[in-house]
Amino acid sequence: MVWSASPIRYRLHDKKLPGEPDIVLSKYTTVIFVHGCRSAGLGWRSRGKVCC
Repeated sequence: MVWSASPIRYRLHDKKLPGEPDIVLSKYTTVIFVHGCRSAGLGWRSRGKVCC
């Protein structure tokens, strides 16, 4: 899903919430935590390593 093209309103990295979730969907009272080195953009493929 492409978040920027979606009609769903969201916030990124809300520091007011515990754990600082990656995506916050306030209307749906939902938070999304993205785990892993792929989401951090560490370039694991270019180094020839398997993520996590």
